[in-house]
Amino acid sequence: VQFSFLIRQDFLTETSSINLLKMKMIAMVALIAFVVTMLCSKAEAGKLSQRACQDKNAGDACIKPRCELSNPPDWCATEEMTCVACNDYLYCKRPGTSALPAT
Repeated sequence: VQFSFLIRQDFLTETSSINLLKMKMIAMVALIAFVVTMLCSKAEAGKLSQRACQDKNAGDACIKPRCELSNPPDWCATEEMTCVACNDYLYCKRPGTSALPAT
């Protein structure tokens, strides 16, 4: 069996190097799309945030689900959350955050 083709410089032909470049570009675009999606999504407004405002009115105080954990974030002690109306639902929101839920 001849393995000399592994040593030769022209092992990658022009078409295979172009395909390799295309695969790298596709992977890069997919990675960028994933990062942008993660940075732009609003993860706060979910079902648990809606449940925190169940049987309440807009403007009422609420407790975010993360603040009820055994090790809550530091902002839970210093910020007062309120129920905010959006798309016919109430969401428990921190002050200064967008009222729009994640889609």
